[in-house]
Formats: sequence, structure tokens, C-alpha cells
Amino acid sequence: MDESHKKTMVQTYDSSARKLAEYFKGIGSRTMDVELIQAFLDPKPNIVEVGCGDGRDSVELAKIAGSFTAFDISEGMIEIAQERMPDGDFEVADMESYDFPQGTDAVVGFASFLHVPKEAFTDIAQKVHAALNDGGLLYVSVKKRDSYQGEVKVDDFGERLFYFYDLPTLREVVGDQFEELYIDEQKIGNTEWYSVLWRKQ
Repeated sequence: MDESHKKTMVQTYDSSARKLAEYFKGIGSRTMDVELIQAFLDPKPNIVEVGCGDGRDSVELAKIAGSFTAFDISEGMIEIAQERMPDGDFEVADMESYDFPQGTDAVVGFASFLHVPKEAFTDIAQKVHAALNDGGLLYVSVKKRDSYQGEVKVDDFGERLFYFYDLPTLREVVGDQFEELYIDEQKIGNTEWYSVLWRKQ
């Protein structure tokens, strides 16, 4: 993502963090997704959450983890996540430059990879692959379209850049270094989503 769009998006999330957290509260935590991830992991895995936002899903991931780390590019969102989980390991970081810790068992990105273009997604997937233990997992949920495209959205929260993915592009960005374990298509409101779980080859 170009730096100007990234800067504007971070400002949106920082300035609207409390309003967005209240909005997301109505959607709820992704407990079923966490249960699915857990089914493919040994007990007490090392989990990293990418783009954790206000931490509403971090609470559920931390319950199944032996060690849990989460990060987000928005300082405002991390502040709320830390309030939600005072003992949680949260940090402000950009997924495009983040160094994933070696020995990770699962990297989870709920509605976070939709903010990066496919070239950056590919680079991140390669870094995740290098950091994962054998058989480690990568889980992402992204907005779905019939073809890959970027779109700037301006609403009451501010301006954000989203990338919509089709299934062939998702498979292209992770390549043959991951085995596809699960894929689900959902419609939430007016938005269609892909949720995909991959295992390191």
C-alpha cells in the first residue's frame, strides 16, 4: 500500500477507534473461527494475531494459546485492546514490516489482510511461512469480489483503503508453500467474505 493511503487509514482508525469498537461489538467475537483453528493445533500453541484491532477476537485466541502476541498499526485500537486485556501482549506494528517470531504455531488475521495489496500479502505470507513451525497455520478473512481490486471507502468513520480478493488471487499469493485446509464463504450485511485456513507445507 502506498504511504499516503496508509497514513490516512491509520488516522481514520486512530480517530474513530472508540466508535469502531462500539460498532464491532454488535458483530461479536469470531468464536466459531477460533474453535476451527484450535481443532488443527496441539494444545497451548504459540499464536500471533495480525491486525487485532480493539482486541475483541484476541480474548478468544488467548484462551486457547500457550503464548499469545497481537499487533495492529493503529495506536488507538491497541489502546482499547490493552484495556480489554490488561495482561495481554499487544504492540503497535505494521504487518508489512513486522518480524514474525520463530516457533509460531498459528498466524491469524481476521479482516486485516484486506488492507494490503496482493504484492504485500505475498511478502507477508513468505515471512509467515519462514516463522511457522512445521505444520503451522495461517488463517485469514478478506472481503470477496469476483476479481481482485482495491477500493477507497469513505464513511462516518473516515477514509479507508480495502482490497477485495477472489479465490484464485488468494491461492496465488500464498503459493504452493501452504496446503489449503478449509475455505468458507459468508455474507455479513452487504459484504461477502472469504475465510481461509492454510497449513505450512
